[in-house]
Amino acid sequence: FRAVVPGRLLLLWPALMLLLGGQPRALTVAAVLIAYLAFWVSEGFSIVPWVDMVGKTIPPARRGFLFAVMHILGGLLGISAGVLVRHLTGAATDFPRGYGILFALSLAIITISTSALATLREPPSPPHEERYTTRALILDIPNLLRTHRQYRLLIVLQGLLGFALLPAPLYILFASDWLARFAETGPGAQSLGVGTFLAVQTA
Repeated sequence: FRAVVPGRLLLLWPALMLLLGGQPRALTVAAVLIAYLAFWVSEGFSIVPWVDMVGKTIPPARRGFLFAVMHILGGLLGISAGVLVRHLTGAATDFPRGYGILFALSLAIITISTSALATLREPPSPPHEERYTTRALILDIPNLLRTHRQYRLLIVLQGLLGFALLPAPLYILFASDWLARFAETGPGAQSLGVGTFLAVQTA
């Protein structure tokens, strides 16, 4: 929990910079890049404790339902987010304030998520007679992959999904150029293409 708070709060920096007009530009670009990097690094540190928390607080019979609801609601909200991006980054909102609004909305939603997580009380872990060192866990990875078929399949699917997401930045460039030609013309046409792409991708 402590690992995610700094990375999430740092999103306030680019939000304020963009809402105030994005000047100076170099500082605004630095704020966006640093906040984005810090956010994902902190999220990476928090994923293992989060999964451990789910394992301790959600009964095994209910975990499938939990993740199904998470993905369904996440998909529906993602489509809505694409429409919102299309509106806020289009001609209707002055650049770059629309992006500042998006950062601020993201921070507000993340704050709700963090507050909900803070209300959980983690049950104590049962004592373990044998404790694995980090080196022992790393050396045991081949054995885990060989003996646990479902775990092996999960790792393969996660890797394939990661590779599938690699060209996403190129798709954004395509959306901002080619898809904008099929949208309306004007200063916000490129952003309209990106918003449309995000909504369709999520669907």
